[in-house]
Amino acid sequence: MDHPDRSPPAVPYFQITDIGLRRLNNQDACACVPARENEVWEHRGHLFLVADGMGAHAAGELASKIAAEDVPLAYQKVQRDIPAPVALKQAIEDANETIHRKGSRNFDFQGMGTTCTALVLFPQGALVGHVGDSRAYRLRGTKLEQLTRDHSLVWELKEHTHGELGPGIPRNIITRSLGPNPDVEVDIEGPFEVLPGDRFLLCSDGLCGQLDDRWIGVVLRLFPLQEAAQLLVHLANLRGGPDNITVVVLESPVALAAPHTSAAIQQQPDTETAGWWIPATGLFLGALLGALVSLGKQLPLLEGAIGTLGGACAGLALGLAARSWSKTSPRRFGRKRRRPLLHGSGPYTETPVVADEKLVEELGAILDQLCRAASDEEWNVCWQEIDQLKEQAHQAIAQKNWDEAVQMLGQAVLQIMSHAKHSQAETE
Repeated sequence: MDHPDRSPPAVPYFQITDIGLRRLNNQDACACVPARENEVWEHRGHLFLVADGMGAHAAGELASKIAAEDVPLAYQKVQRDIPAPVALKQAIEDANETIHRKGSRNFDFQGMGTTCTALVLFPQGALVGHVGDSRAYRLRGTKLEQLTRDHSLVWELKEHTHGELGPGIPRNIITRSLGPNPDVEVDIEGPFEVLPGDRFLLCSDGLCGQLDDRWIGVVLRLFPLQEAAQLLVHLANLRGGPDNITVVVLESPVALAAPHTSAAIQQQPDTETAGWWIPATGLFLGALLGALVSLGKQLPLLEGAIGTLGGACAGLALGLAARSWSKTSPRRFGRKRRRPLLHGSGPYTETPVVADEKLVEELGAILDQLCRAASDEEWNVCWQEIDQLKEQAHQAIAQKNWDEAVQMLGQAVLQIMSHAKHSQAETE
């Protein structure tokens, strides 16, 4: 039953894209398109997207822009009676066709492409459409799950070598993207169950190429959404920032799941194909056998009828017993199992995200280097506030409160980087 006066659940989110330290332009793009009406929420939900473009000149920038603009529009325009997974897949395929056509017609844009990772939150859960090596994560409690698989040479080789990679394997070769080919294979993952407080992160490889999943998960768990996104970008830059960095973070305030959903898989209701056909068949065969025996013995009509009825009763009893056994038997006696609705095989990785002494030491070393740089560059930093945060961090370390230590050190990084941006703006 539709409730037009009910508003869609408000999902807090934050998006940020950064050029990094070594690129001349930003070829990343992102989009956040929350549903404004309940009807849109029911059928299409909130959509979030990250795209990482590639190609010479402005080609990659154009490709990611097309993905960020066209996929949400096409997804919304697909007829409402078409399921969301089909609509999302079709929207991404349409964007691939548009990018390929533009690349084929213009020499400067030939071969341009982009990754595309889109997350949909709707009443049935979290749905992901994915091409390339950008990523979608879900944080639940102290566990970070990667919901997508990287379409990259490294990922493919890891799958074939069980994680063992030799030296010299290039890390930046992707095996699938939007644009280079007229057709593209789109991974559809989910719908995944969503619990209140679940956080999701979409990112380009400018982030996950510099920070491992433990770092990403700890920061996402311990900081408010906006601060988490900003701190992740700062840390990726402080570790070299070789690529553009794009992050979209969000948190679900409500539980979202289709009927018959468990934490791992969604299933359709049982179809009782074994239903009543087993006892019915037993009834028929029992009656037929009784009649044939009666005819063979040339029994009188009354006795033949009694024999037929007895055979039917015996067949019915055996059929009911077989039907009961089929419900508990592992073989299911021809009975259809529940058919999974879950697309894909995600989550692909699970990482515990608990702060520890080693992570605190690494973050402290990053902060010390940043303080020296700020002092050398004479940034307008309030060092009294930074010293207070450091002192609070030292007290937390003494008590082995690693979460608080990360929070204090992270706040110090955020404050210094904020002053750095102001100082840079004043210089320009």
